[in-house]
Parts: sequence; structure tokens; C-alpha cells
Amino acid sequence: MQITYRPAEQSDANAIAPLMSEASYGTMDFLLNGVIPFISSNKILAMLVGRDDNEFSYKNTTVAEADGKVIAIANGYPAARHGVNDAMEKFIPNERLDIMRPFFNSKAPGSLYLCALSVAEKYRSQGIGTSLIDVAREQAKNQGLNKLSLHAWADNTRAIKLYESKGFHEVETFPIEKHKQLQAHEGGIVLMAVDLD
Repeated sequence: MQITYRPAEQSDANAIAPLMSEASYGTMDFLLNGVIPFISSNKILAMLVGRDDNEFSYKNTTVAEADGKVIAIANGYPAARHGVNDAMEKFIPNERLDIMRPFFNSKAPGSLYLCALSVAEKYRSQGIGTSLIDVAREQAKNQGLNKLSLHAWADNTRAIKLYESKGFHEVETFPIEKHKQLQAHEGGIVLMAVDLD
């Protein structure tokens, strides 16, 4: 199987959205579910990915492709842009934003923030996630940034092990208030970073 890594295109939005949602480990569903009646959170996310005016945009995304199909994604942008913006304040209910505010306020200055890294289940354990992290390293260097950063739910041990194997270390861990619409997690969220050599 030949895997190609390339910048995402607008036409990839519908393939990127479910992978981005999966990478969020329930966070995207919590934030977006029901904010537009009769439109699923994945469809809303696909609309955001298809635009070029937000951090989730295809323009900030690299895809891995096999057999003409998107099988993995990495979405990243400068950490300085990670946070709650005016559009989110208007669009997402305050109750949900308030629960996730510690996440949006947590960042590693001077880093390229990996918002989403996801590999379709069938293609896991083949080095694709590692290759996407390597692509992100180069993107960070090309943008003059000196590190990579990301968040992971503390109970997502598989992802944390991958990140640690790539040199990421814990910067901080913070709790997230439980909510009936937010997938249950233990241990809060971990901000991780790695310096670029």
C-alpha cells in the first residue's frame, strides 16, 4: 500500500471532518452537537474545514491518502491562534464553552499547535501518525516556530504513548468539569510539547 502525504484540499472536507472529530475524543461533538438544528456535528465541522477563515480549515490540514482515500489527518496552526474567538462566542452555547475554556486557554507559546491528529482505525500502527508528526515538525520550522504542542485527554493512553515516543513531554494537566453531554474522561486534559532541534 502506497501512502501519500499532501496538503488538504477543500474537496477533502467531508473526509477530514470525521477524523478530526475522532481526534477530539468527543470534544467536537460536545461543542457542536445541536448548535444548528438538524445538522450533525460532523456536518458542521465539515463546513468549517471547507472554509479558509478558521483554524479547522483544510488550509491548516495535511492528509495521508491511500488508494485515493483520505486515511489520516493532521491539523495544525500557530498556538497563538488557539483560543475562543468571537465567532465561537456567538455560535457555541456559553455553558459548553465555559466547560472547555481551560482547554482553550492552555497553550505553549512559540509552538505549532496540533489541533487534531487522527488515523483511520484500519490503518493504525503502521507509522502514519508518526509520519504526520514529522510533517508537522517541518511545517513548524518553516513558520519559524521552535516547538510542537498538542492536547490529549489524560485517559487517551495510546495517543500519549505515541506523543512521548516522539519526544513530547507534559507541560500541564488541568481538570475539565463533567457534563452529561461530554464523553466521560478521567484525569482531565494534558498539554504536551516538544522542542524542535
